[in-house]
Amino acid sequence: MKKLLTAIIMIAFISVKPFAQTESFSPGWYIIQHGAQYAILLPSGEDFYWDDYNSQIQYPEVSTLYMAVNEAVLAFAFSKNKYYCFDPNGRIIVFKGVASLSQAPASQTGVIHLNETITLPGGEDELHDNGYYWCASEDEESFTIQLAENKTYKVKKGKTSEGLNKVEYHTGGLKKYSQSEIYKVVEE
Repeated sequence: MKKLLTAIIMIAFISVKPFAQTESFSPGWYIIQHGAQYAILLPSGEDFYWDDYNSQIQYPEVSTLYMAVNEAVLAFAFSKNKYYCFDPNGRIIVFKGVASLSQAPASQTGVIHLNETITLPGGEDELHDNGYYWCASEDEESFTIQLAENKTYKVKKGKTSEGLNKVEYHTGGLKKYSQSEIYKVVEE
């Protein structure tokens, strides 16, 4: 199983690398826009699940996995009108069309993780529980989330009804954890 997953990842990278960029593109964090079309090329490790009946790890049905408007993704290539991206959990996703994504503005905070669903004013959009969003700025009381169509929304800091922080740092947390890691030399 591990070898199969490694082979799939290698094929995905090899197939994307030689693409010539057809538009001005900078790798980095992007925000999913309304009406974006996407396909999940490879699920993340978090998408696999344990099947108690068969006592084994199961590959997810990719058609049941979803991405939502306003979420943040890390685009690493653009070719033939398609963005090739990772989501914060490691899925490899392709978005079709230049208007599917907009580049996230510079930020000291980066990606945050929500622990509750928030319905945005107007009731049309939601920021989903367990979703990853781009934090444009932060102050002592709130996080400002960058949304589709260049809109922003403030989420007040605090706890959920389960006692979790409403918002957790994702990229900031990775930076913190990397400070205590033991680094190894790559194999020659």
